[in-house]
This record gives sequence, C-alpha cells and structure tokens, in this order.
Amino acid sequence: IEGRGCAKNMPLSQIKNSDIVILWGANPHNSSPEMLELIKDKKVIVIDPVKTEVAKRADLHIQIKPRGDLELAMLLSRFLHIEHSHDEEFLKEYASEYEDYYELTQSIRIKATLDKIDISLGDIGDILAMLKDKKIAIVCGVSVQKYRNGADIIRSIDAFAVHLGLFGKEGCGVFYLGASQNDTKSLIKAKRVSKVDTRFSSFKSVFIQNANPLKQMPNTKRVEDEITKVENLIYYGSYENETSELASLVIPKKDGDTGVCESELGRYLCEEFGVEFKLKEDRDSLYDTDEIYYKDGFDTDDGEFVFLDEYDSFEYDPEKLFLLTSKRPKSLESKVEDAVFINSSLGFKDEDLVRVESSVGFVDLKVKIDDDLRDDCVMIYSDVKGVNNLTTSLHSYEGKSAIYQEEMVWLKDI
Repeated sequence: IEGRGCAKNMPLSQIKNSDIVILWGANPHNSSPEMLELIKDKKVIVIDPVKTEVAKRADLHIQIKPRGDLELAMLLSRFLHIEHSHDEEFLKEYASEYEDYYELTQSIRIKATLDKIDISLGDIGDILAMLKDKKIAIVCGVSVQKYRNGADIIRSIDAFAVHLGLFGKEGCGVFYLGASQNDTKSLIKAKRVSKVDTRFSSFKSVFIQNANPLKQMPNTKRVEDEITKVENLIYYGSYENETSELASLVIPKKDGDTGVCESELGRYLCEEFGVEFKLKEDRDSLYDTDEIYYKDGFDTDDGEFVFLDEYDSFEYDPEKLFLLTSKRPKSLESKVEDAVFINSSLGFKDEDLVRVESSVGFVDLKVKIDDDLRDDCVMIYSDVKGVNNLTTSLHSYEGKSAIYQEEMVWLKDI
C-alpha cells in the first residue's frame, strides 16, 4: 500500500500470458496447486532457502539464506540500473524517483552483502539474463513476510518489478499469497484487536470461530496465560482442539446432519445483538479475471510508485539457526509425523530427540534429516504442536502481522 497506494493483486490467470515466472518464497505444492498447472510450460526461477519439489524442476534455483530477500531485491534493481536494463520510459512516467532509490541501493556493499545472503554475482547475472525482454510474473509466498521488516521486503520486490516495468501490462505483475484484491483505500475501518498479541484477559467473553489460538497464534505460553483468564470462552468449530478443551461453551459447526450452520448462527447473533449487516458482492476470482491493474499508473496521490527511502539490515547470529515454519503439503498431512527437519551436516541422526530453543521458549521433537534444507536452517511444519512455543508475539513493523520466522533457534540433545 505504501508503494502502490492500494493492494490490487495480479490475477493469477495472467500467468498464462507470461514467459517467465519467479516463485519468490512460494511453493505451489503447499499453497496453490492451481498454479502448478499455470506454470508447467513456463520458464521458472525459484528463490527459496529450501530445495522444494518445484525448485528441483526449475530452470534456476537460488537457494538464498533466509531473510536475504530485501538485499537481493535491492541488488537486482541496482544491477538493472548499472546494465541499463531497466525500463526507463516506464520509470520516468510512473516512478520518477528511481534515481534516488538507486542511490539507496548503492549503500549496500556488494561483496559483503553477497556473502551475507549467500549468493554470487553469477546468480544475479543468471537471473537478469533470463528476464531480458520477457513477460514476467513474480509470485511471492507468505514466507518473505514472516519477519518484522516484511513490509520493506515486499516493497523492495515491488521496486524490482517497477524497474522491469511489470505493472499495467499483460502477463506481467506481482502476486502476493494472502494479499487482498480490494482497493484498500475504500475499506471500512472498524474497531479491531490484534490477532498477534490479543489481550484475551481484557474481555469477559471471547467467541472463537474456526480457529485454535492455543496452537496457531505465536508465543503459545503467553496465549495460554491470557486465555485461561477469560470467564466466558465460547468455541464454535468443526474439530476438538487445544482451545475447545478450555471453552466454557462448545458449539459444533454443522458437519453432515449435526451441528449448527455458520450462516444461521451469524444471522441469529446479529439479530440478538442488534447488529446490521449486508452481504458483500463476491470479488472476482484470482483465476477467472483477466483484468490488468495499474494500466494508468499507481493509486498514489500523483500516480507514481513510492520507493523505500531507508531500510533496516538484519544482522544474524552465526551460532544460531534460522527457523522456517512451512505449511505442510496436503499430500503429507497424514504421512509425516511431527518433527524438526535439519540438514545432515548438523551432526544429528534420524529419530534423535532434540530440544529446539529460542529466546521465547522450546519444543522437543524428533529429528528428520532433509538435505534439501540449507545447513543453517531448521524447518518445522506450521501445524506442529509446540512450534509456536518458539515464536514471538511481537508485531511486524508495518501492518501488525505475525512474524513466525523472526526468532532464531538452537538445538540441544535430550
């Protein structure tokens, strides 16, 4: 929103008109099976710390160090400028401050930064060579946003796309998993509470619908301390879970011939509490619409893209490991037990029991060796019980989002 003025997302149907697709921290096997069909005949670049199934078949895989996305995107914009490969006509019309942004990218020390994010000049050259004179779609996964500076990471990727002139053109653009198709300026503002560090104890009654905060929210210990102080905890959902076990009242969601229908319950509660509502019109499907956004510039006051004017560089602890909290692929939901996945070079063996610790808490899990991971990472599926013992309830700097991969961890034998 800061860069574009609104959050209009590239329709995925436009990928059928692309020549090249960049999957930036996105794994269609986990998040969007429909996309696999769209990219099957395309040239594919994958930027991901994990050698995913799609990365193994990609034309180019950049196995970047976690949290290196911002620096990589800025370096790519910088080298486009150096090589005069940027779309100068587009930039002059819709992003005229690109020279100032180029100066900001010059503050990055090239060799030190390449070493830090563990890529080479050759990797950058390979990416840019594949993109020359092509229609390009950039598809970003949730993983690039799981840090405090997630908004800056997104804006730097958008800036790279702006340098390539990808907005407002057929088969080109940037798609963010989880992004809204709505014009954010027109959204009705309502009083809300944080979904990251909700102060449950501030409320006498809490209604939880189709969610399991005691497993899904970051910093499980804090959530447990808060939610046990609620006098009236009401749970409405399809499955028993950690949260429903604590509820004062459980309302089964309709499944087959039992339970309560969601729409009926919603209407009943609105009537009882005097709440007026009207149904929103269905928005266009991301797959069915062929609309091209930003054809006449961006939705900012002057129609121009707004670049970052500063950024924070993350310094990691080389004695600790990056935590990746990937979504479990549907194909493995019943086949892979809860575990911590690590590279064999870390010195552990399959089935070893280890304690994974962060500054927030710990969880004990069995080891599964996976050499498709970098040796400075551990990966725990996001639905594993106890994974959010490790995660912080701090917000992202912008947007008040959860930051599930902010904490670094270490391993101990048990």
